[in-house]
Amino acid sequence: MPDAVGLRDRVQSALDQPVEVLTRAPGRLNVIGEHTDYIGGLALPAAIDRSILVGLHGAPTGLQLHSLDSGGSWSTS
Repeated sequence: MPDAVGLRDRVQSALDQPVEVLTRAPGRLNVIGEHTDYIGGLALPAAIDRSILVGLHGAPTGLQLHSLDSGGSWSTS
């Protein structure tokens, strides 16, 4: 499980800005039924021990995404 306090500290250190929002989305695995449940078919989703943790800070210059795991970056205005 990602460590929320560790992520907050890493984001604040990397951007030299406070984290305004910290949120987590749990992982999910579809064993069977990807998109078949829309038409009444069977589905078997399961929660897994993975998740994504996101720390956000507002900026007037656009959106900047940084992966602390891979070191990659992406930005838009």
